[in-house]
Amino acid sequence: MARLKTKHPNDTLYFIIGYDAFLHFTQWNDWPEVLNLVNLVVAKRPETEPENKTTRDLLEKCEVKAELVKSFSGGKICVMEINALDISSTEIRKKLKNSLNVTRILPITVYNFIQHEGIYAK
Repeated sequence: MARLKTKHPNDTLYFIIGYDAFLHFTQWNDWPEVLNLVNLVVAKRPETEPENKTTRDLLEKCEVKAELVKSFSGGKICVMEINALDISSTEIRKKLKNSLNVTRILPITVYNFIQHEGIYAK
């Protein structure tokens, strides 16, 4: 995140993570620095486990509504309810590693980026 911000100092960065990962966000190395550099957009499926005290406190301090998050250059959290898709990131990675077609489950721009950057390459 720090390298991206150095490369694009005038841009607002958004880091999109799933709610399950957000529940452990405060256990990440340098998480306060990460949050300072970006706005977190947390994708929450309808049936997710409730937050723990640490994440509840963090949300109380930093959460903003979706329409306001773009007003901040970093340090805010926007939780967005999403419809659950019947696909997992593990399944997508597995298909990519095995050169299987993922164009029905990934936007073409995301697929092209993964291919161009060599992400999940063997």
